[in-house]
Amino acid sequence: MPYSIIQSELLKRIHDFQCHDDGSYSAAITFDPAFTGFDGHFPGNPVVPAVCQLSAVEVLAHMALGHKDLKLATISLMKCRAPLLPNDTATFTFTITQNANDAIVKADLSTPKQKNTSKFKLIFQYA
Repeated sequence: MPYSIIQSELLKRIHDFQCHDDGSYSAAITFDPAFTGFDGHFPGNPVVPAVCQLSAVEVLAHMALGHKDLKLATISLMKCRAPLLPNDTATFTFTITQNANDAIVKADLSTPKQKNTSKFKLIFQYA
């Protein structure tokens, strides 16, 4: 899967990627002020765009599935309840249910200051 500029930047910021005994996954991403996603969103009051959060879930699913080629097919749920700001570290916890033709990813984001920052349910088709 070729990565976009944003996805490449997200990859550099991922740390503490783990697969847990129950089959779930977790990882942390620190959104330092140099993160490209802040450019223009919003000048003087930057926040991590929801599309960048979605891209992070896609990159993490790609890592968890052994770098299988994935294509986003459906966004079943995407709720952003609180902003992610420069220097925030978001913890992504997620599960993946694999079927013959697709993978269903359910992800929750939180920060030390805010639980349930964002929630996603994404369906990816294998490319």
